[in-house]
This record gives sequence, C-alpha cells and structure tokens, in this order.
Amino acid sequence: MSITLIRHGQTDWNIEKRMQGQLDININPKGVQQIHLLSKRLKNFKNWHRIYTSPLERAKNSAKILGEKWNLPVEEVEDLKELYFGDWQGMTYMEIESKYPDQWAMWHSQGGLTQFPGAEKTILGMNRVIHCINQLIEKNQEPIVVVTHGTIIEIYDHYFLGISPEDMAMESRLIGNGTAIHLENRVKMEDD
Repeated sequence: MSITLIRHGQTDWNIEKRMQGQLDININPKGVQQIHLLSKRLKNFKNWHRIYTSPLERAKNSAKILGEKWNLPVEEVEDLKELYFGDWQGMTYMEIESKYPDQWAMWHSQGGLTQFPGAEKTILGMNRVIHCINQLIEKNQEPIVVVTHGTIIEIYDHYFLGISPEDMAMESRLIGNGTAIHLENRVKMEDD
C-alpha cells in the first residue's frame, strides 16, 4: 500500500479562514503556484500511475496541473469531496466559534461526534472518506495520488494512525495548501 495525499492549492477563502466545505471555490494564483512548485518537488518521488481527485474545483484544478506535469491520468471521485459543513459553510472560523462555541470546541476534540447544523452526520462523512480511500488503495496495486481537502487528509491520517473517528481532534494538524503526505504500509487494527 502506497498513497500520497495532496491538499489543493490555496483559495481566497483559505486566506480569509472561511469554511468552504462543499462550496465550489477555485484556487487562486498563489494556489496555482503552490501546485506547480509541488509538482517539481515530487516529480521523482514515487512511481505513481494515477491521480484521483475530489470533483470540487479547487482540488480538481490542482489535480489537473499535477496530471499534466507528471503525465498521469486524473479521475474524479465523488466521495473525495470535503465534508458538508451545513450552516458553517461560508462563515469565518471566528464567526463559527462565536455562534457555535460548543460544537466548535467538540470539533477540535471529538470530531466524529460533532453535528454541524444543517449538515450530513459527521461520523457518516468521515466513514465515507475512509471507505473511499481504502477502496482506491485496494483497487490499485501501484502507488496512487489523491488530491483532496485538508479535512479529508486529516481524517485519513488519523485513521492511518489508528484513531477512531469519534476520537479525532480535528484541525489539530493543519495541512497546508499544496502539501503532500505520503503513507505506506498501514498495519490493520483489530477492529478494522
């Protein structure tokens, strides 16, 4: 098993610290630059054979740049979308913390137990992501790249480390825009 998870390039909303969720915000010029730089840094890292991406523009356009630079096919996968944050989408982090202090605190300590107002059940969203990435790994015998969102990468990274969705402290490890995390040879836990 070998997978490289890449967060999309920067958006204007990332700068504003505004919750994007499943709103379709595109990468900005700095985000394009970040992905071009990442493509140069990683071009000889692994012998990848395919890139999978979230269908949201910020991830899809990041993946398209990488696919062109690395001469790899890019495939959109619906379940790689960011979590649906409901009423939080479009709000700044400060606005969320002010309006929903208990849920904001829970998101940072027990992410899977958080329920966003007007949103999908968080635990179901987390399980969707984990199941999707596990299926992509099983389907591919060669190393793959997944271009997606910070929360999605953080969820899978926690899972990879054996942390259950209920115990995931979200945004405990901020994944920068245009950042790659490489994971290899996860040892299955008894309850997997």
